[in-house]
Amino acid sequence: MTGKSNSAIIIKRIMLLSICIESGLTVLIYYFTRNLLFCAVVLISTLMSVSSFWLLIKVVDRVIRTQKAIGLLLFSGVGKLPIITPGFYLRSQISAQAILHYILGLSAVVISILIEGGFQLIKGLIRD
Repeated sequence: MTGKSNSAIIIKRIMLLSICIESGLTVLIYYFTRNLLFCAVVLISTLMSVSSFWLLIKVVDRVIRTQKAIGLLLFSGVGKLPIITPGFYLRSQISAQAILHYILGLSAVVISILIEGGFQLIKGLIRD
């Protein structure tokens, strides 16, 4: 198995794990709060986070292939700020709890990366 196909499998696993975490968070938040608005906040912020991660992967792949699109990489990071910042403002108008749910949804990809890193560590320790 080549490195490229192995990294593609890892990225797909991270995306799938993010979607599973999103589903689990939505069910848990509805179970504990009985508030569909908070569930919608988590869904929207997680979808933003997953799509942002996907866009980042595509941009980094393009930069690595062409080595001329480094400005695109910088723009993609700065371009996300006008989307995320109004999200914080809108959620703050709902309630302080909505902001916490928004941050929780945004962190789904980070949680997925940490879980995948732990999985790779355990797999490497068992293999050696």
